[in-house]
This record gives sequence, C-alpha cells and structure tokens, in this order.
Amino acid sequence: MKKKAIYYPLQEGEISTYYKNAEAKLVATYGTKYSIDPAKIAKVTTHNTQIPAKISKANSEKQTAQASTVDKDQELHLGKTDLLLIFKEIEMSEIFDEADAEDLGFRRVSAPLDLNSVKPIISQVTLLDDKIIFDWVKSLLDGVLIEASFDGVNWEKLDKDNKSPFEDVRKNKVKGVAETRHFRFRYLKNDVPVGLYTDPIKVVCDIY
Repeated sequence: MKKKAIYYPLQEGEISTYYKNAEAKLVATYGTKYSIDPAKIAKVTTHNTQIPAKISKANSEKQTAQASTVDKDQELHLGKTDLLLIFKEIEMSEIFDEADAEDLGFRRVSAPLDLNSVKPIISQVTLLDDKIIFDWVKSLLDGVLIEASFDGVNWEKLDKDNKSPFEDVRKNKVKGVAETRHFRFRYLKNDVPVGLYTDPIKVVCDIY
C-alpha cells in the first residue's frame, strides 16, 4: 500500500495556524500517546512562538530589513525540519491512527485550485551586485507574469517566467546612483494571468 504524503503548508500565511494546532495537540495528547521525546516537543513549542513573531517582524520591516527576512526564512526551515521529524516518528508507530494525522494537521485532502484567488509565493529575494533573484513557487500553474515599477504606483510588464528563479539583470538608470524598484507577480495559466498579484516587493539596488 502506497504511503500517504505528510502535508505541510506552502503558503506562509498558513504556517502559524498549522504550527499552533500541532504544538497544542502534541503537548496535550499525542506526545504521550506516541512516546515522543519531550525535548523534541520543546523545540516545536519554541518554534511555535518564534515563527509568528519573525514572520510579523519581517513583514513589518520588509521595506528595509533583509536581515529579518533571512532570520525568518531560517526559523521556518528549522521549524519545518523539527516538526516533520516528529510527524514521521508518529507515522512509523505501530499504533499510528490516520485520524490522529488529520487532527494534527499533517494529512489533508487537496482542495481544487481556485484560479480567482491563487497568489504567487515568493520564497526568497536575493540582491547581488549584478542582479536581483526572485525564487518563486510554481505550484500547479504554468508560470508567472512579472510587473515592475519605479514609484510603486505606475506598473508595466517586465517579463514572464516559466521556471524559478526569475532574475532582474537591468542596470541602474543612473550609474553610481542607487535606485528603488518595485515588483509584483501574478500566476499564468495557459499564458493567461490568473488569481491575485503578490504584495509589492520593494528593492533598493546598485546594479551598474
């Protein structure tokens, strides 16, 4: 029998709720039921506190705080690693119950993709001396439309991309002068834009 996959949310906005549910139920019930090492659960409890705090901090400072974004991404990676280790241990238990997996949140029936509300996930923005790199999640769509602006108000099509990452290699308009660029992404299905734009992403760059 084919083993079912462990569900973990891709949307950053869903991770805090996913973690809160899992941590509470591991502490109350499943940690004891599946004999999970308390030290492992303690790590999850710490992540449950740190993840929403670091997401909030990175979002509130996203205009200028590259360091906060890196810190947040590291916390999300470590949190996912620690929690999935526990879920895999539970899954391998002789007393494993699928109902427990659903209650903990790591089994989920896939919902149909809503082409009206789907929004691209930009997992990382990397600013280098010669380019800006945007890592994005393809999901079940064909690609993304990228629009750019210098003032955050007037937008124009910059490019389309069918494979992450997207790289902006444009030079600054005035050599030696840093410039502010704004970006937004929208998914493409059969080369037609669908769903919602991402929130604008602001980058101050020196590409000469």
